[in-house]
Amino acid sequence: MRIKAVAVSKNKYENRLEKSFTMQFPEPTRLHDTIWQSLLRGVIARGSDGDPIFLKLWRLGKCLKVYWNYLSICLATIMKRMNRLLTGASVLMSLQCAIMRAQSANDLKFENAPGWVWRLKPNGAGTDWTSANTDGLAMRLDELKNGKLLFSLAHTLDSTRNIARFRPVAFNATGQRFDFLPDSGGSTEGVALEAFILDLANVPREQIKYLGLEQLSHDNLRDVVAPTAFKSLKDAAANALPFPRIGERYDFELMAINGQVVSSHKLRGKVVLLDFWASWCPPCMAGLPKIKEMYRKLNAHGFEVIGLNHDWTIEVAKRTVAKEELPWSNVLAPTQKDKRELWLTANDTPALPRLLLMDQDGVLRADCAFGDLEVEIDKLMNRKK
Repeated sequence: MRIKAVAVSKNKYENRLEKSFTMQFPEPTRLHDTIWQSLLRGVIARGSDGDPIFLKLWRLGKCLKVYWNYLSICLATIMKRMNRLLTGASVLMSLQCAIMRAQSANDLKFENAPGWVWRLKPNGAGTDWTSANTDGLAMRLDELKNGKLLFSLAHTLDSTRNIARFRPVAFNATGQRFDFLPDSGGSTEGVALEAFILDLANVPREQIKYLGLEQLSHDNLRDVVAPTAFKSLKDAAANALPFPRIGERYDFELMAINGQVVSSHKLRGKVVLLDFWASWCPPCMAGLPKIKEMYRKLNAHGFEVIGLNHDWTIEVAKRTVAKEELPWSNVLAPTQKDKRELWLTANDTPALPRLLLMDQDGVLRADCAFGDLEVEIDKLMNRKK
């Protein structure tokens, strides 16, 4: 756009002085044409006779500055409004995504395994979930460097007294479930700590869309889950020990690591200690000398020990039995992870060591700690027939 600027002034003699010049400017927008031209003419027209050209250019620069400031204010206002619109759209999109996830979760049927119920129903936290404290439970999820997902759980023993087990479960977008497996556990000062592992080779982390936590009551473990696990082991021709019920006859038939059959029927007439142990269990190994001493004193009087070893290879089990010079029969729990889990479920063994005592009639009488073992054995050895 070319603009011809005219500076006009009047002196005291009413003589008219008129000077003009021409400059090249960018084409203004139609919206601001009127503002541009009025400002430009008004600023340049304010002059005095004999004003040099650079002064007029300086005034023109001021005009441009005013015009630019006006445009900046307009642009800033437009940007603020756009930001508000974008923020609102973002909130709406987040709400829509949350609603869609909730609807998707409602559409999927997250079924429990027989006997289990949801403590925390699966939610759409999926890959974003890291930790939570709710319903008396403290939970944390960590991805390990070895390609596994670690679910840590802490809870007070009083608040979960009626619960035999917990189990985290992951689901993908189609509702396929992936169970975490128990890894380790223990308790101290009334607080239980448990760890569960999910192998990400089975389901990539980014495909996990829902997480839930199942719980199993003692009654359902005894009446539903344990019998099913026991049957699965028997069908697979693996060693299987039934659920222990205090006050009832405890029947079993197992294969020892030396190839001999260990049968509860052949142990009738003896007080029998079932010692659940492993070489990797420090309390188990610490208790072996005491058990060996009682065996040495009471074996000739009708006392027998059956070891239930939980090492992961038969070589380790045999080597440890030989090193410790254990004179009684030892049975190796199934070493495959899935069958080991069935074994622990069937006989309800959440942790080692464990000591079960049977009387001379084959009736299970005690599930006791090392500190009570000697007293409980004396009761059974000295009872009147």
